[in-house]
Amino acid sequence: MKRCCFALAALAAALARRIQGNPQSVSPYHHVRAHPLPVLILHGSEDRVVPIRSVEIFAQAMQKAGNRCMLKKYEGAGHGFFNFRRRGGNNPYYKQTLEEMDRFLVQLEFLPPK
Repeated sequence: MKRCCFALAALAAALARRIQGNPQSVSPYHHVRAHPLPVLILHGSEDRVVPIRSVEIFAQAMQKAGNRCMLKKYEGAGHGFFNFRRRGGNNPYYKQTLEEMDRFLVQLEFLPPK
């Protein structure tokens, strides 16, 4: 078995212990259905907590089910990259992600254009 498979199996076992149940019960991928609200995912390509590949698979499943799901990848960014307090409160990703959310909501006509 490949090293990544061992890591995933260990992660699944740890999650099962933590939630005292089946990890699929809290997995967004296992709850994909047609016609939920539109989804915008802002994700770092170097996220080691939630690997980018799992997010790509989720976004593809959402789109295949006919849902609007936009994945915006931030190259080189890790988990929580957009948090305001990162980089001493001077985090450029914070503003970039707010602007991306604004564009998404304007496209959906949830917000008026600036």
